[in-house]
Amino acid sequence: MRWKVQALCWCAWALARHAWFWADADDGTPWTGYALDFGAKLLKGGVGFLSSVALFRFYTWLWPRRLPLLKMGLVGAVASLVVGGAGALVISRFPWEEAGVRAHLRLFYNWTVALAAWTAVYFTYLYRRDLEVETERSLRATALATQARLNMLRYQVNPHFLFNSLNSVRALIRENPEAGCEMVTKLAEFFRYSLLDVHGPNTSFADELKAVRDYLSIQKVRFEERLEVTFDIDPEAEAVKLPGFIVQPLVENAIKYGFQTSGMPLRVSLLAKRDGPMLRIDVINTGHWISESAKGHDPLTAPTTDGTGTGLCNVRERLREAFPERHVFTTTDDAKGNVRASIVVEVGP
Repeated sequence: MRWKVQALCWCAWALARHAWFWADADDGTPWTGYALDFGAKLLKGGVGFLSSVALFRFYTWLWPRRLPLLKMGLVGAVASLVVGGAGALVISRFPWEEAGVRAHLRLFYNWTVALAAWTAVYFTYLYRRDLEVETERSLRATALATQARLNMLRYQVNPHFLFNSLNSVRALIRENPEAGCEMVTKLAEFFRYSLLDVHGPNTSFADELKAVRDYLSIQKVRFEERLEVTFDIDPEAEAVKLPGFIVQPLVENAIKYGFQTSGMPLRVSLLAKRDGPMLRIDVINTGHWISESAKGHDPLTAPTTDGTGTGLCNVRERLREAFPERHVFTTTDDAKGNVRASIVVEVGP
């Protein structure tokens, strides 16, 4: 389509230049003069088409490198000057063109200005296209973040979860009031995290880690010796900005499906390592992967509807929006009896 647009534009340019000749021609100009002028203008339009195609190919290579606006403008000006000079040199060799330095300089100036204008129009199109893509991505990220928060809230008000948590608190208050008070605090902190703004990578991994620790502490009180939890967190990883509710669903699935497939105790490990611009997060649990037919849905492709309310499809989509082309999300079921969910993102230096 872009080739057709360029060809049509240069044909229109040739027609406009020929119309100019037609308006200035004498009444006695023979029809052959008009035909020759139209042919000459078409040949010039062909040179212009080849020149703009050369610039188009160069800008297609250059644009993804995201140079600053000033540098991009300077590069465009130089490219227009070089390609315009080459086009003017080719046209000056046509036998019907005027000879002389002044004529060549005028041709060089006109051709360079024409290609510079083409460059400005094309850059404007590229900037507008990128703005529309970024706006759409932002809107999608907002929708996904809102969905994630609603899913988290739905999980938190799940009567089954609250019933078990409050029963554990009641038992602790009778046996160990101090531990019971601490559990109430962790439950409150876990609820508070759901009220954070989760749009885009604007919460630190440390915030998410705190909510995960509170969640696992509550589950540890419930399941006691049947659950073992370990953390191996690189301190440099905690400051990284990530979208909220990215790790929580992985931990939740490790608990939920781990208890269905693992021998006791269920062991859940959370690992995080920062290596230069890369951040890797692993959630590992003993047990094995439950097939889609066995559990009624695949948490990687569809939201859960049986109480958790935190579909891992949301995690995948939000990673895609927050780190396009800069993330990997995988799950593996190894021969050692462990299920591993891994997130690798490029977070910058």
